[in-house]
Amino acid sequence: MHLETERTTITFLKESDIEELLDMFSEKDTFKYIKPLKDKTEEEHKAFLDSKLKVNAQFKVMGYWVVREKGTNALIGTLNYYPMPESSGFTFKHIGAHFKRDFWGKGYSKELLSRLICYLKEELSEKEILAILESEHVVSKKMLASLGFKFLKFVQLGEESIEMHRLGFE
Repeated sequence: MHLETERTTITFLKESDIEELLDMFSEKDTFKYIKPLKDKTEEEHKAFLDSKLKVNAQFKVMGYWVVREKGTNALIGTLNYYPMPESSGFTFKHIGAHFKRDFWGKGYSKELLSRLICYLKEELSEKEILAILESEHVVSKKMLASLGFKFLKFVQLGEESIEMHRLGFE
């Protein structure tokens, strides 16, 4: 699996990445538009990351990746593509990205998601890619639209109604 870009290296989450990610998770507004992870304790965030280590071990070709800047090796954030947790009651896979505040607005989301979409289409032969996000996350909705995603429907995730967007390759 080769997902790196000109500006980044991308590797599966490792135990050694967790402390840096916990620091990112404590940044102001980091989960402003990700309510299920908002206002969680460090222990709950650690459990979340531990669950992603298990996702990676299970799926091997999709999962939860850590993105670093080439040259400096600075943590940029995460990229993901994996099935919803069984406890959610959903069976679909979804794509996503989450970055440190210092890297917001610098084109990393579009660059990295474009690369991941190519990988999913060409290497995994996915016929569609889904993304879920909160309606208030206008910047992400515009970015998804620029990648070709179209609004599909609202889904109920716990107490939240969130938008599902679809990119198809038929």
